[in-house]
Amino acid sequence: MGVVRRSAAAALVVLGVSIAGCGSVPSGSGDVSQGDARGIPDAEASIDSYIYGGPELQALQTDARATFMDACMGEEGFEVTPASGGFFGSAEDAEESRRAELDPWWGVGIAEYAQKYGYHEVPMSEFFTVTNSTETAPPGYLEAAMGTDYVAGTTDQVGGCAGEFVALLHEGVSVTETDRQEVGTEARSSARSQARVAGEVVASAERWSECMAREGYSYSDPHAALTEFATIAELPNGSVESYWETSSPTDEEKRVATADATCKANVGFWEVAATASREAVERVVDAMRPRLEELAAANRSLEENAARILASS
Repeated sequence: MGVVRRSAAAALVVLGVSIAGCGSVPSGSGDVSQGDARGIPDAEASIDSYIYGGPELQALQTDARATFMDACMGEEGFEVTPASGGFFGSAEDAEESRRAELDPWWGVGIAEYAQKYGYHEVPMSEFFTVTNSTETAPPGYLEAAMGTDYVAGTTDQVGGCAGEFVALLHEGVSVTETDRQEVGTEARSSARSQARVAGEVVASAERWSECMAREGYSYSDPHAALTEFATIAELPNGSVESYWETSSPTDEEKRVATADATCKANVGFWEVAATASREAVERVVDAMRPRLEELAAANRSLEENAARILASS
């Protein structure tokens, strides 16, 4: 096992945000009539609800974690404090904005965004203010919370009160985080692959291309326009990463992206893409239902365990 090094600040963030190893789940309104990029991740939210149990389970686990940590750390002689030196702002607002404004495959969703950022992601400083707090955890606090070996960087397995919580939360649950990632990756990749080549999406992209030609640009589809300014990498876990040619958008990038977003709106591209994504997700869920139901059963066990922790802490 390699040595894992984490700073005290990083350990505090893990303690306060994600010690259970559970990702956040978008709410997924299901509205495919909106003229922006939200429809595609909204369609995929039903997959995430199988993988991670939906926002209700996430909220329950958060409450159980906070209650347990308060009690456990109190027994160790400490008062639990929130992570310091972190971010002040709304992560929910940031995520919702990103989902509306920029799709990692099809590109920019809103012309107003394109005029300012082109195909670049909005800087997180637009949503968060990073503090420079000089507060430090009292001696022994991190060790009690996360485990001595974890804090020392000699293991990536959380211990201490956080480790006790993770063990209690997953008691009797055989599904691992690796299982969730594998099923989620397969489901999302399959749905995305189907949706991108759906006949109605291809036809909408052709109409978009004709619109762009009238603006003086020659691209076969929105992905081609995006990849002129960014390198797109689909990772093994199913996520997509973008690497831009420049640190900030050029004037030409902004012009192309603005025309791109305007043409998407004119031909109704996002509505078509969202509908295709929703239909693809439905097919994938039907095909993978036994495996997804296994995860759903595990999530019900997590819910029972989290409720038990809340009641007993």
